[in-house]
Amino acid sequence: EKCSDSELRHIIQQGYRQMLKAEDIICEENDPGDSFYIILSGLVEVFVESRGKRIAIRKPGEFIGEMSLLLGTPRTATLRALEDTILFVVDRENLKSLLVKHKDLADQISEELFKRKETLEKLGITVGVTEEKESGTNQIRQRIQSLFGI
Repeated sequence: EKCSDSELRHIIQQGYRQMLKAEDIICEENDPGDSFYIILSGLVEVFVESRGKRIAIRKPGEFIGEMSLLLGTPRTATLRALEDTILFVVDRENLKSLLVKHKDLADQISEELFKRKETLEKLGITVGVTEEKESGTNQIRQRIQSLFGI
């Protein structure tokens, strides 16, 4: 959301595009998380099958699939294209490269991750990381740094 031109160029060098048709599944709940996605066009439904609940509909410019990749936990939701969609995909190794080069990205991602984690917890879905509210973003950032060795 708040990336500089330099960060955006580096992100583009680290990933690839994936084209999806309406109804295509991007990833399923409980799958391992090996990549995250930025929506370039289209709409993506975030759905928790175990609860039978739609969590969100994500739009172009938003990222998805980051929680399990960044926290080292299984996918918390199924992601499905609601219409023809183009995603930009960044895998674990390329994300590590980005986080090493652009340290402030970890902070930005941690803040959004904490908000999304709170939303899931309100629905009774545990993400696998527990922390006090005041230090939640810091603990998520530390977890990211630990998992990626940065």
